[in-house]
Amino acid sequence: MVDCSDPTRFSEAAVELHRILNDREMRRVVVLVYANKMDVAGDGAMEELRGALRTDEFRADLLWRLQGSCATTGEGLVEGLEWLVASLDAAH
Repeated sequence: MVDCSDPTRFSEAAVELHRILNDREMRRVVVLVYANKMDVAGDGAMEELRGALRTDEFRADLLWRLQGSCATTGEGLVEGLEWLVASLDAAH
């Protein structure tokens, strides 16, 4: 989960995410990243986060999704989990 209202931390999130994804033990993971506080962040936050996370550098075989969300209202949470369950079923 990344706080979209604090873009100063996007690069830190990117470093950690890529570190995890480059670990040999994590080759078969399915990745769901919640872009939280979309109600505060406003338009353009998803694209800014996508760029900051360097999603264009993800392995071609990686199943991943960037899901807009608002934890206080629950918006986007169910959709993300539904995608994750379906993706796990497809991957295994």
